[in-house]
Amino acid sequence: GTVTLYGVNDTPTAWTGSVRFGLFALSGARPIDQTQAVTLPANASTVLATFPSSEWESRGVKTHGAFAVLQQNEQTVAQHRLFRELFKDLVFQKPEIALSRQGGALTLTSSVFAWGVCLDVDGERPVADNCIDLLPGIPYTLSWPDSLGEPTIIRIGNRDARG
Repeated sequence: GTVTLYGVNDTPTAWTGSVRFGLFALSGARPIDQTQAVTLPANASTVLATFPSSEWESRGVKTHGAFAVLQQNEQTVAQHRLFRELFKDLVFQKPEIALSRQGGALTLTSSVFAWGVCLDVDGERPVADNCIDLLPGIPYTLSWPDSLGEPTIIRIGNRDARG
């Protein structure tokens, strides 16, 4: 009856930051969106938050997912999403993704969930991160030096994998 969010720290020192978590609609809303300070003890798995699974069920498991974003010093350290249905059964929306470059960084945003956004520069040069899930309205920033040129989105799962 509960959705439980765990944080895992497999380093020898404690980690302190914040976690943003909740539910998001594939179409863009975030009916549960909370942020709280967290400390992850060294070499441990820690319960960070919970919310009733009835909140998810009442909104629709085919149209909503759960999310968590760990941040430290206002930088995203990790993010994850969870669905209770198979991807083929989810009700995806068509994403419009905004790209913004500044100071050696690239920020991607989408008003709806965007699954598996893949970037390419030419297939030869390494990209700091690729095949990114964009949570609705939550910016995702990665390193993008000027030497990579203009970013190009070559695939979006909810658009390309589903036809």
